[in-house]
Amino acid sequence: MNERKEYTPKGYVDLNVDWLSPDKVIVARAKENKEWKEGPVPTMFTSLYIINIKSGEQKQLTFPKKNEIDNQPQVVGPYITWYRKTEKGKQGDVWVKNGINGSEHRWLKDVDSAPIFFNS
Repeated sequence: MNERKEYTPKGYVDLNVDWLSPDKVIVARAKENKEWKEGPVPTMFTSLYIINIKSGEQKQLTFPKKNEIDNQPQVVGPYITWYRKTEKGKQGDVWVKNGINGSEHRWLKDVDSAPIFFNS
């Protein structure tokens, strides 16, 4: 019998999942907002994490500044892309990294949303 496994630490919420490999996923993770009850959903300040679903090992992948949000991770071949914007910004930037250990750099500046890539 398969038992359900929790990968999200207590007090956090994981959003925007994409597969990096058969054993690893990338998620946008934010602290859970326990005070919010109703009205507009407050900003979720997310950064990206890699989770190995076999071992349970987790590692932070991106380190946005205090008022920045990293979300919408996409894996395209060896590249990892994501959308970074500020809390009040109308537009954001698309960042890219070559693999888990590559250096990150801004790829597209001042765009409305992250592009959607299709792998064939």
